[in-house]
Amino acid sequence: MDFAGLLSPFPAEKFMAEHWERRPLTVRHDDPGRFRELLSLADADYVLSNASLRSGELRVVNDGCETTPSDLEELYSAYREGSTVVLVGLHRRWPPLRRLSRALSADLSADIQVNAYLTPPGSRGFSLHYDTHDVLVLQVCGRKHWRLFHDPIRLPLARQPFSANRSTVTGDPIEEPILAAGDLIYIPRGFLHEATSLDTTSLHLTVGIHPVTWGAVIAAAIDAATDDDPELRAGLPPGFTNDAELERRSVARMHELLSGLWRRISAETLVTQARADALLRRPPSLDGHLLDLEAERTLRLDTRLRWRGDLTSSLTTDATHVTLRSAAKSVRMPGFVESDVRFMQQAPDFAADELPGELDADGRLVLVRRLLFEGFLTVFSLDGDGVARG
Repeated sequence: MDFAGLLSPFPAEKFMAEHWERRPLTVRHDDPGRFRELLSLADADYVLSNASLRSGELRVVNDGCETTPSDLEELYSAYREGSTVVLVGLHRRWPPLRRLSRALSADLSADIQVNAYLTPPGSRGFSLHYDTHDVLVLQVCGRKHWRLFHDPIRLPLARQPFSANRSTVTGDPIEEPILAAGDLIYIPRGFLHEATSLDTTSLHLTVGIHPVTWGAVIAAAIDAATDDDPELRAGLPPGFTNDAELERRSVARMHELLSGLWRRISAETLVTQARADALLRRPPSLDGHLLDLEAERTLRLDTRLRWRGDLTSSLTTDATHVTLRSAAKSVRMPGFVESDVRFMQQAPDFAADELPGELDADGRLVLVRRLLFEGFLTVFSLDGDGVARG
């Protein structure tokens, strides 16, 4: 289930042109079971019964007031009295949501977080507020009445959180959709909203979308330039706040520094670096890695291996070395293994004795064992005891 699949039948191209970061969108599917493959009510029950209440992954909210339960009975007691139970970051431990978050991250070039909200009939969890990230709301079961208002702050950042004092509502709601099971709503960051369950229990998923912003890319480039240039690291002249002439000189010097800075920063380089950083933020699941580590000791030249399909990595070269980077690490290797690594990245599966480079048999085993150990490779097939078989 990718982004276009979630929006269907609404065209993804039209969404990007007319709604993304602009205005809300409600999509009706007339299919109550559409999202149950992601998380059913029975799945939520299973997660709750096996959850750790000390993990920070559970929240209990009633009309904007949040409490921290000490045990499962206390949590259910609050739920029975009208509180919403929030399963925070459920994509990190529920495989269908982990797959969804990876697919959406790839489609949208953004960080994705998925929370689940379980609300008893006739209740409201959070009071009126806005989020500092875009959200997709997927109604899994039950019905929920949403009220949406205009955005008091256009595209707020995380450092501009909702404040009731500065975000008062003026006017009537701009939309009041009732989501039924299988429906979806998109709410851009900054739009005020609240929701109340109707006559049955409501379970919905909120997909938080955290895009790469232009400002963040530019700020990162300025930080990098400052690290490299002592002129930018120098302080403004002492006393410039008290001396008009020093202030005038400071303005002139600022013009010089800004002109030099923009001459050194390439738009193409910034976008290329932003692309690489966005790709490398997608962590692999590392499913089966424990078995891979066990298999590493008995690996043979004919053991079938493959590059992890859920791993985003980059390979860079210099005069003597290649560096393989992923979300969590970088591995530096001799430059002469470049053709072997590129072969492994592209082959559907392979064995060490098929590598095209100039390594001998021992060298090939050392290379594939290193990449298996670091989590870039996985054994293509394992027997019931977790032992690699060629």
